[in-house]
Amino acid sequence: MWNRGFFGFEYMGKHKDLAASYDQLLRDRNALENPPLLVVCDLDRILLLSKTSE
Repeated sequence: MWNRGFFGFEYMGKHKDLAASYDQLLRDRNALENPPLLVVCDLDRILLLSKTSE
């Protein structure tokens, strides 16, 4: 999921590896028009990562 110019969002399932979700977003970033905020979630945890936090 993504919102052009705002964020990319990746959900991989409950208790899944958030690092793997983040890696998936990084691979898809250019196709998503390089959003400034990347969000990964497994329903228990939510990570918000901005371009400056990478």
